[in-house]
Amino acid sequence: MKKWKKLLSVGLAFAAAFLFTESSIGINAAIFSSLSVLFLRIAYREIPNSRLLLIALPHLGIALFLSLYPQLLSKVFWYFSFGIMWTAAAVDLRPILLPIQALASIIVSPFKTLIADADSPANNASAGLESSPSINVDKEGTPKGLAYLMAALIVTIFVLLYVSANPVLQTYVEDLNFEYLNVQMLQNIVWYLLAFYGLIVLYPSDVLIKRSQKDLSLKAEDYKPEAQGEFRTGITSLWVLSAILLMVNGVDIFVLLSGHLPEGLSYAEFVHQGFYTLLFSIVLAILLILFFFRGALNFHPQLEKLRKAARMWLFQNLALTAITGAKLFMYIGAYGLSYLRLTVLLCLLCVSIGLLLSFKKIQEHFKNTRFFNQMALYAYFAAFFFALMPYDLIITRYNLAYVTNPDLNYLVHLEQPDYQSIYQYALENKSERYFINYSSGKLVHIKEQFTEYQNWREWNLYSAQMSKHQL
Repeated sequence: MKKWKKLLSVGLAFAAAFLFTESSIGINAAIFSSLSVLFLRIAYREIPNSRLLLIALPHLGIALFLSLYPQLLSKVFWYFSFGIMWTAAAVDLRPILLPIQALASIIVSPFKTLIADADSPANNASAGLESSPSINVDKEGTPKGLAYLMAALIVTIFVLLYVSANPVLQTYVEDLNFEYLNVQMLQNIVWYLLAFYGLIVLYPSDVLIKRSQKDLSLKAEDYKPEAQGEFRTGITSLWVLSAILLMVNGVDIFVLLSGHLPEGLSYAEFVHQGFYTLLFSIVLAILLILFFFRGALNFHPQLEKLRKAARMWLFQNLALTAITGAKLFMYIGAYGLSYLRLTVLLCLLCVSIGLLLSFKKIQEHFKNTRFFNQMALYAYFAAFFFALMPYDLIITRYNLAYVTNPDLNYLVHLEQPDYQSIYQYALENKSERYFINYSSGKLVHIKEQFTEYQNWREWNLYSAQMSKHQL
């Protein structure tokens, strides 16, 4: 199977070079990710289908979305999820350690393959933690075929670097003009292989494995009885902070119910001040919970009193999150959506998850490391769902439909807005000629690119829909 993995990495590199050389991301992402999942199934046949689905679904789902609407956030998550998928299949590490293992493998694995006494690569997820399977090598250490392949790769890399750095050689190579040989594709094959090899033929890090095996539960026998001073500090601090935040929340609720902002205060200031207060309060809340519930206080005779104070503090922070959300929606209702306002909304969702995990932290006895691992896992799947939102389309359509005087200048300069709706709105409302001409020009450009220059690998639903508009 180890030899199969090496062949799979080469096959995947050729597929990536064919699909993405001189092509932007579109339906090629879905094809490549489907092929990657198939290769993953071949490389790790022992993995149950349920586990395979869990680790492959985010990458495959975001790849399908890219064939509909390729945007920057989705592309970034697509790259990231590819590394997480292969790493999670190879070794059973805790969530926060997976990105570190993926990055380390990309850098280290090609070199470890050339070392005769290097640790063996992972065979499957369970073997990654329990034992490392042996690797078949010849008497000299590295298999001869693999040694020649790696030597050829090293030579190819430096030849490509020298050619790109020397204008004379670069001109000579370009003048050769071999129709059957795409130099850029060959160069991409090398880079893709270097990236994929470390993920597919993965060498688990002993340091990360040992850290992942550590028990994260708290045990009373590991701690001495806590001094009363820290317990009183926790009780007093949490109740006083809760009282202060209760007054702050009360003032904001009164303003929201009144429907009128204080004199000289704009919607933007009202939301921004609340958001900055929220961020400071949430960070302080989580840090206090992690500090007071980090060890011996979890076994204090009067623990329930500390828990009540902590719950009140967290409830007040949840209330502050809800109030900030209400302010934000009031702001959006008046001025529409924007990237900054959507960012604030997504931050509110994230801090809500952090607060809910904090409730779990004070109720159960586990170390702070487990809290951060849970946060990493929830953050990963939250990023997956966030990356599935076509933000420019959402902003455009919402503002045109619900805002009295939408900022057309902001909308037309988004990366991938709904130019059809902007054009139609500008015509019907007799907006400035600039917006009519700009949106119609973009539609013409998209149609030309889609019908004349775009190859099948770059196809995506957004371009197909925009190109259908008849001016």
